[in-house]
Amino acid sequence: MEEIKQLVYNYAKAIHTQNEKDFKALWSSKENPLISLTNQFNEIDAIYNDFLIGGIQRLYESIDLIIEGIEIHQIDDNKALLDNTRAQTSKIVPTTLITA
Repeated sequence: MEEIKQLVYNYAKAIHTQNEKDFKALWSSKENPLISLTNQFNEIDAIYNDFLIGGIQRLYESIDLIIEGIEIHQIDDNKALLDNTRAQTSKIVPTTLITA
């Protein structure tokens, strides 16, 4: 659980700083797609360039991921469900599935 929590903190930091090396290091070596509400990004470079830099920065002035109050539910050895819906915040943060 601590390893997953550390990954979440590292992801929040990488989103905030937009550091390419830190952001890309968080993705597995597999070609994992990132699926947003309107698009699917199929490789690490596309996730970084088109989603983080191109998409988020074009739409939002700033981004802060709220990770206080996060709950981690281990599904199996390779999957965990991250739930931040109970955090005391005015922003809605969706539940996220993390796979190894």
